[in-house]
Amino acid sequence: MFKLAGYVLWPFGRTAVKSPDANAASTVGNVLWAIFLGIPLAVVHLLAALACLAGCVLLITIPILVPFAVANLKMTALAIWPFGREVVDQQTLRGIYGRSLAERPVSGPPAG
Repeated sequence: MFKLAGYVLWPFGRTAVKSPDANAASTVGNVLWAIFLGIPLAVVHLLAALACLAGCVLLITIPILVPFAVANLKMTALAIWPFGREVVDQQTLRGIYGRSLAERPVSGPPAG
């Protein structure tokens, strides 16, 4: 949980991925977490993201809030389902998958 707390404090350049050692115990923990704490935390993250976006729209001079809105949206899913997740940086992600998440091709209909 301390890794996730560090991710909440500074999510930029890192992402949460499913841990290879996630098992049924983490699933049970996630279900209990989601029922009692996860959903309220996710709602708070969504409200924080909306507040950041509203600040960008209403105060046009503060576009720096957009990355914070994106970070809150990333943390919404993690607030509901935190167990069995691991926080990795972009270099580790490139080492595992050969590219970062931003460089992944978007699936969709073939061009042409």
